[in-house]
Amino acid sequence: MIVENIKDKRRWNDFLIANQGDFLQSWQWGEFQEKSSRKIFRLGVVDGSFKAAALAIKYELPFNKSYLYCGRFNFQSRYFKLLISGIKKIAEKENVIFFRIDLDVAAENKEAENFLKKEGFIELKSNGSAISQPSLVWQLNLAGEEIEIFSGMKEKARYNIRLAEKKGVKIRESKDLKDLDKFYSLARETSARDGFKLHPKAHYLKLFEILIKDNLGSLFLAEHEGDILSVIMVLFFNQKAVYLHGASSNKKRNLMANQLIQWEALKKAKERGCLVYDFGGVAPEGEPNHPWQGVSRFKKSFGGRAANYLSFRDLVFQPLWYRIYKIAKRLR
Repeated sequence: MIVENIKDKRRWNDFLIANQGDFLQSWQWGEFQEKSSRKIFRLGVVDGSFKAAALAIKYELPFNKSYLYCGRFNFQSRYFKLLISGIKKIAEKENVIFFRIDLDVAAENKEAENFLKKEGFIELKSNGSAISQPSLVWQLNLAGEEIEIFSGMKEKARYNIRLAEKKGVKIRESKDLKDLDKFYSLARETSARDGFKLHPKAHYLKLFEILIKDNLGSLFLAEHEGDILSVIMVLFFNQKAVYLHGASSNKKRNLMANQLIQWEALKKAKERGCLVYDFGGVAPEGEPNHPWQGVSRFKKSFGGRAANYLSFRDLVFQPLWYRIYKIAKRLR
């Protein structure tokens, strides 16, 4: 068996789809990172056939240093050491301080946890940072009938959806780049209202271009009498829909467009054959002051359950520089 850099898009994605791979390991996610001026490495373990794959993204740091990140990796212990040997070779060549990994495995998976510990990975407790995935996310099973999914929602969510429909809120799906301007305008409004940091417009544009090119995503817009009340971006990959970004207007908030737009996106995801709708990160239980509490209540109102992943880990190659990096992060 050898580790090689894979250059065949179809071969890469076919392997991911056959092995329940996540979008963060997809060929398209690598393309987005390259469009964002980051170097990527598509490593594959090959023994006649494809055995394992890992997309590693290089993030530049000051002083010609860097680190590698691999998101939602589909862990397979028998091939993991080979992939790590490939990562170590890249680390030497690229002046990498550490390799960060998020695994697509449940938090209670002791085999993966013990294996990582044995290989020298350091556990870091976080429910998501700029360069890691939230360990606790909210997911809705779409396998049932539409009426069953609707009935599983909180009563208030069902009421709000019916209210929005009754008041004439209309939802349309779009793959038009012009509608991204409407999304970004609302995103700026939402950022000012809710106090979160917004990516530059180019970030969303590059991502949306990648998604629509291969029919992997859409915008959904909630409209009422000429006003855009809400816009969300949803991706579809490997029988999973993911709510990526959302923005809403300060206008007509009493029309409950935010509930209706999610319901229509859920139905579209089911229509496309998705079995899961992933709302993204939620606040941990028992933390009433967590900044995600408000949005967590909203996500949970649609029914579903929490999915708890192993928290991200770092494999350190340059200990001194890693300590300097951690200190610099704390001082920010």
